[in-house]
Amino acid sequence: MRISSPLWRVVVLASLGLLTAGCGGPPNVP
Repeated sequence: MRISSPLWRVVVLASLGLLTAGCGGPPNVP
C-alpha cells in the first residue's frame, strides 16, 4: 500500500479512531 495515498490516510485515521474509542479514550472523530 502507498503511504502517500489519500485512502491510506483515511484508513489509518479511521482505524486509530476505532481503536481509541474501543480503548475508552476521548472521541477524536468529529
